[in-house]
Amino acid sequence: MTLDVSHNIQNMLSLWHLYGAHSKEKLWHSTSWPHRVWHDSLEPGVTIAALAHTSLAKEQKVVMLKDQRQLPPAWLARYQTDGGLQLMNIDLTTSTFARCDKTQLVPVSSESISQINEFSALCSKGFGYEIDTAVLETVAKINSVKLMLLAADGNSVATALLHETERVLGIYQIAVPGEHRGKGYATSIMLHILNYAQQKGVKHACLQASEMGQNLYLKLGFNVCGQLLIYQPK
Repeated sequence: MTLDVSHNIQNMLSLWHLYGAHSKEKLWHSTSWPHRVWHDSLEPGVTIAALAHTSLAKEQKVVMLKDQRQLPPAWLARYQTDGGLQLMNIDLTTSTFARCDKTQLVPVSSESISQINEFSALCSKGFGYEIDTAVLETVAKINSVKLMLLAADGNSVATALLHETERVLGIYQIAVPGEHRGKGYATSIMLHILNYAQQKGVKHACLQASEMGQNLYLKLGFNVCGQLLIYQPK
């Protein structure tokens, strides 16, 4: 495993544990959203073996690192792919980023239920699924986690959740609701975040990109360092 992959998955798994998880049959299960099931190694063989005699709910998603081996037919008979995510990293010590003066990055106060509710509603709308606001209320109080809103003309138009571990900034929940798309807000919030990270002295940023977002991140200078497989029960 390369250092980039290690930094990326360590940041991600640390956040999933902060969201809330319990151990069962050698695996971790999210207690609610984001409904992840994983082994801390993310190793497919270990994960599949642990799930051999376990039934999952429809909404649960098994996450593993992609490697060169083929998944067993017995596994593929029980689980279907929910798409994959690209592990992406960027070295902030060798990069410069444009400024965005027409929008503002607004930190969400951990004490403001109305701001957290606004974040949850925007993010849910952007992704098309319901996010557990109680989980956001919990992590908003943790020092390593920051909820951010992008404001344009006084209105909140995009979201981001940031998680810092050992000079690595993980970027999550980049969401722009449909009515605000096509206006450059995804690029804008990313530029704000990358400038913010550099000001804090963070050396690397990482994220897990869907196919929809990958081109944006490549244009900003991110590199693909690995891939996650995601499966759900049939």
